[in-house]
Amino acid sequence: MVANGRGHIPGPETVVAAEPESAAMSPMAASTDFLGAPDAGQVDYEVRIRKTGRQICLVDADLVQDGRTLVHTAFTFGHLDDAPPVYVPESHTDMPAEPTADAVAYGPDSPMRIAHLSEGASVALDPIWARFLDGEQGKPQLRL
Repeated sequence: MVANGRGHIPGPETVVAAEPESAAMSPMAASTDFLGAPDAGQVDYEVRIRKTGRQICLVDADLVQDGRTLVHTAFTFGHLDDAPPVYVPESHTDMPAEPTADAVAYGPDSPMRIAHLSEGASVALDPIWARFLDGEQGKPQLRL
């Protein structure tokens, strides 16, 4: 199935149109591989339904330009659980809206620079939660 690439991105409605029994399913996961950068202009989306079952539906979608697949995404659709969550945090108020003065920021000269993260985002670690900064061990918690 090929969808016209004029701004239309395949979504759940594409799956439902091809497999009506999947209408009650919701997107659960997506994994995208960026294989190349498209040029400005026309693109096509190729959508393939790999599996349709009672519990899940697996869908592949490719962004294609000039016969080359430039972006590939694998979607998993399924039924959302209607039970209450297993874990619900008591509160989100323990994290301030802005980093504290002792927060360790990612920056161009930071030893924690990873994939040039500081060029596109302002990120800082809370040293109280990131015990590994001092070579210590602690609960597996991390606040950015």
